[in-house]
Amino acid sequence: MTGVATVKQPASQPKRRAPLVAGVSVAALIFLFVGVYGLFYGGKERLLLLLQPGFTVTGIDRDAKTLTLSRVQEGFVVSCGTRCDLFEAGKRYSMRRRDGALEFTTKGEKILLPILREHFDFETAPGGHG
Repeated sequence: MTGVATVKQPASQPKRRAPLVAGVSVAALIFLFVGVYGLFYGGKERLLLLLQPGFTVTGIDRDAKTLTLSRVQEGFVVSCGTRCDLFEAGKRYSMRRRDGALEFTTKGEKILLPILREHFDFETAPGGHG
């Protein structure tokens, strides 16, 4: 009798998958927990700062202690007081608007920069429609 012999595969596949599925599930739960924890305990503010465009310092007047900032279609002149040295012209910084000021966080310290002037540029279609 001549024929092709077949060999049964060992039933080890399901045993290998169980730890893999368990490991992926645990990793997903940890990721979800860290995400929810971060969202409710300080992560929400960081996420908002990441999603909005930063403010570019377009000018520094150390004598008047003011910064000129721009973002998309907004322009600001803010008072920087003794904190003007924290900023460099041409660099972009993440800030949040707070009741007539911009809030800048550096090394865990929140610095309020009072807004002295603001300017908005609105793009209109040719012909003045808008």
